Amino acid sequence: MLKAVVEFKKRFYYSSSARYNLATPGSFRLSPSDSQLPMLEKDYRAMREMFYREARTLEVIRAGLVSLEQEIKAEKQAPQLLR
Repeated sequence: MLKAVVEFKKRFYYSSSARYNLATPGSFRLSPSDSQLPMLEKDYRAMREMFYREARTLEVIRAGLVSLEQEIKAEKQAPQLLR
């Protein structure tokens, strides 16, 4: 599926700055790096009044992203039964 997504992006949403050759299984990152956290925390705090209810903490959101990232990487390593 990754190959199909890359081909689609190249055809319909081409960007000269995109590095499609780096889009390989296991290379995806959903969670922000530690160096990005201070800026994200500041931005997230500034957005608080936009939420209609109590927002999840940034740490809870990040933990969910880390978990999903690990799940995706585990699927990549699992044998492909259907092709």
